[in-house]
Amino acid sequence: MGEYFDALCERSVMDAACRRVMRKKARGGLDGVEIDDQHTDADKMVSALIKELRTGAYVPVPYARGAIPKFDEQNQWRKISLPSVRDKVVQQAFVEALGPVFNKTFLDCSYAYREGKGPVKAIKRVEHILHTHHIRWVTTMDIDNFFDTMDHDIFIGEFTKKVAEPEILQLVHLWLKAGCISARGDWIEPYDGIAQGAVVSPLFSNIYLHPLDCFAIGNNCLYVRYSDNLIVLSETKETLYLWYEQLKSFLEDRLRLRLNEDPYPFKDKERGFVFLGIFFQNDVRQISTAKETNICRRINWLTDKTQQKDPEIFLEKFNKCIEGVQRYYSCIEPLRQFEIIDQHILKRVRPLLDHFYEMGCFPSRDDLKSYIMKIRFLAAKPDDARHAFCRSLTEEVVKKKAKADDKNTEAKTAAEAEKEKDQSGLQKRFTAQKKRYLRKVADHAELIISSPGVFLGKTGERIVLREKRKNIAEYPFSRIKNITVNTAGVSLSSDIIFRCSRSKIPITFYTLRGMPYATLQSPLHSMGSVSVLQIRTYETEKSLVFIKKVLTGKAKNQINLMKFYLRSRKKTQPEFTRITTENILGMKDLLKQMLQLEHGEVFSVVRDRIFSFEGRISALYWECMRLLVAPELGFEKRNRFQAPDLVNNMLNYGYGILYQRVWLAILNTGMNPHISFLHAFQPNKPTLVYDLVEEYRQPLVDRPVFSLLTRGKKGSDLKLDQQTGMLSKETREKVVKAVLKRFSDLISFRGEKVKYEDVIPLQARKVVAFLEEKDSYLPFIAGY
Repeated sequence: MGEYFDALCERSVMDAACRRVMRKKARGGLDGVEIDDQHTDADKMVSALIKELRTGAYVPVPYARGAIPKFDEQNQWRKISLPSVRDKVVQQAFVEALGPVFNKTFLDCSYAYREGKGPVKAIKRVEHILHTHHIRWVTTMDIDNFFDTMDHDIFIGEFTKKVAEPEILQLVHLWLKAGCISARGDWIEPYDGIAQGAVVSPLFSNIYLHPLDCFAIGNNCLYVRYSDNLIVLSETKETLYLWYEQLKSFLEDRLRLRLNEDPYPFKDKERGFVFLGIFFQNDVRQISTAKETNICRRINWLTDKTQQKDPEIFLEKFNKCIEGVQRYYSCIEPLRQFEIIDQHILKRVRPLLDHFYEMGCFPSRDDLKSYIMKIRFLAAKPDDARHAFCRSLTEEVVKKKAKADDKNTEAKTAAEAEKEKDQSGLQKRFTAQKKRYLRKVADHAELIISSPGVFLGKTGERIVLREKRKNIAEYPFSRIKNITVNTAGVSLSSDIIFRCSRSKIPITFYTLRGMPYATLQSPLHSMGSVSVLQIRTYETEKSLVFIKKVLTGKAKNQINLMKFYLRSRKKTQPEFTRITTENILGMKDLLKQMLQLEHGEVFSVVRDRIFSFEGRISALYWECMRLLVAPELGFEKRNRFQAPDLVNNMLNYGYGILYQRVWLAILNTGMNPHISFLHAFQPNKPTLVYDLVEEYRQPLVDRPVFSLLTRGKKGSDLKLDQQTGMLSKETREKVVKAVLKRFSDLISFRGEKVKYEDVIPLQARKVVAFLEEKDSYLPFIAGY
């Protein structure tokens, strides 16, 4: 074994790594282990890890995908991937053993994730450049989605320039390919990038961007980098433009990275610029407006009294946040801004103190005052002023509680007390029901395979994913509900087919256009009795009643989705508002005419007339939906077959996922998927699926697809493959993720909270009850 691997496996190194992980008290990933749980077994864990490493048996647990708020204007969340506690220990040992090897080669312009560096020193380096050069022009750049788009091959190439031991490289490959499992149980394949949240990610990011640092300094750029944030300073705009283009080309051609778009990348120092949250303008240094807003949003989040039940937990998290802000920005001494933020802190903390005091968290007035004294503020105050402030705030909280108690005592009657008792019992039952439901949701899982070359096997009671004969993930059968394969080159064992069949876990294969072309599942056959009822109902007045019900549901869901988009565009898009308002009225009129249609003529004639109304209603719907997307996407009309444009391809792909769910629901109720009512029989076509799917297209597919097309980058990040004319791999993944997320959203359905996807089997059973004349059929209509 190599020198570096031996150093990593040294007991002293592993013990030190374990202690460091324990001190941070960060929770584990999929192992669900809290750090405190590990203290008693730390020695055993370290011994087991060393043995696994030396014998080559070590395999990391997949990362647990989570998210933390960015507190920006778009209310975005940053995705993080949490390793298990065991993997954190190994990664920490890796960093301690190999970090110094790479740090020796890193340049002085790199300030992120390095001992003796940090954001404050990066800011001071910029200050130094401004003071020692005649700087007039500045450009600040940040790399788009850096951690998620790092190319694995490029990274390995850079890594092996310093360390090429096979055992070390095997660990690197394992961590790069470990994959993530989302909170809903979805498997996320790691094609590129490194996990934000992994202990090794900071080191890996600096290794990856080291060539950029060398290139910039080699071209005499006045350049500073902090992680994926770059700043270049110059005396002339011409020189700055040249450096900007050189760095941009190097990132794209050499590192396969892209910069976030900035319409005005070049800033005049006289007008000011922002770097690492600091606004620089001549001699002025202050917290940037965006960062100040970000800090206030973070404070709002931490002080939300609906989320805070334990004052000690709140205090720890809140003070940690304020200490971080103070430590970061104190170097520029933004005293006035600190005072403004402190006013906001007081405004937010005061109601929270009332909340805690009303809950009885503080037995006495002195306990309350002592607690207030512990709350941190940004601007420093003399001790006397701070004590006076705490006394005053304590008195305000106590007096408010006493006043409220007196008022309640006077107003409360025996009847009101009885009502409160009833409501308390109702709330307890509601809470119990909510907990039962949440436990049910936790059991749901989707496993999505979209990477060629993956093998699905079985070990004990776990699904095993292998790639190049190495285990890349394991997942318990008990948490899997569906397995989706949407790529070629995936193989699976007969053992997993047998086990999935027994557990009623369907394995569905999709074409690149999103159509399910095969499903592996336990044999499900239609029940003869239900098939007979389907045949008897076909071409009868009862069939026409059912057809009208289904198309009523579809039309109302179309109208509701249009109203959803109309709600946010009335002031900003007058043309869309005018056309949509008119079309909704037209659709309602056509629906009324369809429902009034007499059934006296031949079945096929009446059905064709109903179809005609449905087509005219849908035409008005698609006319409005077309106006939502950018014209350059080429969405002129709805096209079901061989669609040439991006939007139709995305819709067709989403409908394919929906078809599979409706098909399974039909089979599980015993209906024959080939005996339909609305659509005419077609050889080898599940026409009943086409019937029942109509109710779900708008809420379950159209809405998530058009959300992808109208939010954020408005479809500019969604592509068709130039060679096949079908959706690119990345776009397919985004469509699948968006549609499945919609399937898992909660909805109030006939008095209960259920997931959207659970409505489909419930409605299928309602169809059977309608055929058996046990119940009427009510279509599914989603709100807006």
